[in-house]
Order: sequence, then structure tokens, then C-alpha cells
Amino acid sequence: MADNKYKVKVGDAEYLVTAPDANTAWQWANMTHQQESTESTAKPTDATAPSGKGSEMPIRAQSADGQIHEFPAGTSRSIIDKVMLEYAQSRLAAASLTQTAQPTLSTTEVPTYHTLSSPPYAGHIQGTVAIVVVIAIISFAIFKTLNRLVQDAATVAERDKEARAEQERAKTEEARREQADQGRADKAQSEKAQAEAQQEKARPWYEVLGVNKNASHSDVTSAYRALIAKYHPDKLSGLGEEFQTIAELKSREINNAYAAYKQQRG
Repeated sequence: MADNKYKVKVGDAEYLVTAPDANTAWQWANMTHQQESTESTAKPTDATAPSGKGSEMPIRAQSADGQIHEFPAGTSRSIIDKVMLEYAQSRLAAASLTQTAQPTLSTTEVPTYHTLSSPPYAGHIQGTVAIVVVIAIISFAIFKTLNRLVQDAATVAERDKEARAEQERAKTEEARREQADQGRADKAQSEKAQAEAQQEKARPWYEVLGVNKNASHSDVTSAYRALIAKYHPDKLSGLGEEFQTIAELKSREINNAYAAYKQQRG
């Protein structure tokens, strides 16, 4: 792979570095800047600017593959050796991966300068932050959706609970009505039984018919017809079940009294 030339800005200093990639260029320039900062005799370097400004000439070093590398003026030999060693190792690793011959830089090639003012991995950090933001937005949307589903489920459960309560109230009301109807039926039956019990204590026929014991046949017959017409169940059918029961009992008593009269008179 071909080397590129990078103009790397570290703090207030700028460095021209030939390197296989941006990461390596940044590391080399950063190490040089640290070395200059720790050496009290180091001079500020501005000789590597593309315009060539500055009074000091850059240091050139040739690697094993014949590449010429430029270092800022004043760079210590230990830094240059370390950079050249790292360069050789990176070239060897690249060659083992690609299994291609080492390229050479043409002397007629016009170098292209890549300006670096921040670490190359800053873009990766920005990308990571963007991914985190997207994940947060998606997570919030999922949370809102789940929250809405939970609320809908709670609403459905509340409506179902109200429907069941309404069904229970309807069943209770129906049972109450049935109980009331049964109570009225039991009361009518009890009254009927009491009337029948009283009828068993039969009064004399002439008392029932309201005539004298020695009344004539025509008087007895007239009294019987008048009473049976008065208490006939068909005439009292519109007055309710209780009056209907009383009419039936009274008519039975009148008929029994008239039957007893005929049996007695022959």
C-alpha cells in the first residue's frame, strides 16, 4: 500500500509526517511533540509546513524498503528509530495480510497532504455517539409502545370487570324477583290451606245460606242462587289471585251447604 503525507497539528505545532495511515501519522507526530516538550533544548518547529516556512530543515530517514521519511527538525534519534521500527513492522504486517509485493513511491509523484487536527479515532467516537442516540430513541419509542399496550390492557380489564359486575347485579335482581314471586305464591297457598281448614269446621247449611232452619224450599233455593252468583270465581277474576282464592273457597262452602240441605230434606 502507498504511503501518504500528513500535516498533523498537535497543540500549536504542525508536523509533516509520511506514514501508511492516519493513525500511524498521528502517533508519530504526537510522540515527536511529547519529545520536544520534555527536552528543554528543543526548538519550536515550523519547518514542516507545506509552504516550507521556517529556518530549520526537516530530518530525512530511509526505511528498509527504500522509502524516504521526513521528521521535524530537532527530532531525537530515539524517536526516529522507534518510528522507523514501527513503520517496518506495519509494512510487514500489511504485506503478510495482502501477500503482495511492497510498493515503491515514484520520485515524480506529487505528494498529497492530509491535514489532521484531531485524533483519527474522533470520527469513530462521533459514530458511536450517534449509534447510542439512535438506540436511545428506539428504546424510548419501544417504551412508549409498551406503556400504551399496558394501558390498553388495563382499560380492557376494567371494562371486563364492570361487565361481570353488571351481570352479577342482573342475576341478583332476577333471583330477588323469583323469591318475591315464590313468597306471594306461598302466601296464597297458606291462605287457601287456612280457608280449607276453616271449611272443615262446617257451619250448618242454613247459616251458610243465610236462611231460617225451617225455611221453605223456594226460599233456600233463592238464597243459594243469590250467594253463588255473588261469589262465583269468574266474576272476581279481575281482582287478583287472593280474591280469586277466596271466591273459590266461598263458592265451595255455598255448594256444600246447599248439598247438605238437599240431603237433609230428601
